[in-house]
Amino acid sequence: MIASLYIGSKTFIHNGIDTNPDVFKKLLELNGLIQKLKNTSDNIFYVNVNDLLTTRLLQDGATINDIISDSRKINRDVSTIFLLLFEVCKPVNLNFKDLLDYLTLEDEDNCNALVVFNQIDDVPQSKQVISNIMGWLQFRRYYLGKYPKTADYFIAEAGKYFEKLIIHPDNTRYIKEFIQSHSRKLVNSLAALNDHFINDLKRSQKAYPEFLNDFAINHGIDGASLEGKKSDKFNFVFYEGTDGEFIAYCESHLKIYKDDYNRRMHCRIYFKKPAVEKKDPLIYVGFIGKHL
Repeated sequence: MIASLYIGSKTFIHNGIDTNPDVFKKLLELNGLIQKLKNTSDNIFYVNVNDLLTTRLLQDGATINDIISDSRKINRDVSTIFLLLFEVCKPVNLNFKDLLDYLTLEDEDNCNALVVFNQIDDVPQSKQVISNIMGWLQFRRYYLGKYPKTADYFIAEAGKYFEKLIIHPDNTRYIKEFIQSHSRKLVNSLAALNDHFINDLKRSQKAYPEFLNDFAINHGIDGASLEGKKSDKFNFVFYEGTDGEFIAYCESHLKIYKDDYNRRMHCRIYFKKPAVEKKDPLIYVGFIGKHL
C-alpha cells in the first residue's frame, strides 16, 4: 500500500502551549521520520510550499519563513531541516478543502494522510499522522489491519511495522484462514508484543507465567500464558544471515478468543521469551494460528 503524506500549514499550526524547545523537538522528530522514509517507495511526502511559509510556528508568532530567514530564532539546524523537507517532498498546490477531499480517497493499494505536530479537530483521526516515527507506525498498522490483503502481504508488511519482532516466514501458510477475520486483532496483539513486552518484562519482579497474565490484562489482550508442557512442537528454525540456523522455543503465547466481528474464533501468537539481558533483544514469533 502506498501512503501519500501531505505537509502544509495545518501540519505546523502552533497549539498555544509549546515552547520553542518543544517545537524544535517536534521538528527533529519530523526530520527523523523523513530521513527514515525518504528512500522508501511506499511512503510519498507532498508539501504545499506557498501555504507553508506563512504558517505561524513559534509562540511569539514567528512564521516558517521567519525561521528560514533568521535561524537564530530557534536553532541554526532548523533551516537545514526545512531545506531537506523541500528537497524530499513533492510539491503540490492544494487548498485545505481540496486536501480534505483527497484524504477521503483510499483502497487496499492507496491511503492518504495529513502530517501534523498535534491532532486537529477538522480532520478524521485516521487521516492524521503525528509527525514522528511512532505516529507513522500507528498509521501504517491501522491500515494493515483494515486492508490485510493476503497472508503473504500481511507478513511482509508486518516486518516493516513491528521491528522488534522476527516473524517466521512459514506463517504465510498458518494465518491464511485468519487473515480476513482477525487482521485488526492480530495487528493490536503484535503491536503490544512489539512495543511493550520487552520493557514490561525488564521491569517485572514477578515469575514469568504470572507476568504473562498481567501483560495481557494491562494491554487489553484476551490472554497470555505458557503451554505448560515441554514439546518439540514449539521449536521453530530461524535463519539469521551468516549465523546460520537458530532454533527458537516458542511456547509463550498471546490468546485471541474472538475475531474482528466478535465471533468466537480462537487464534494464538506463539513466541520465544526474549533475552532481555542482551542489548537490543528481539522477539521470535514462531507460529500464528490455531492451538499448537
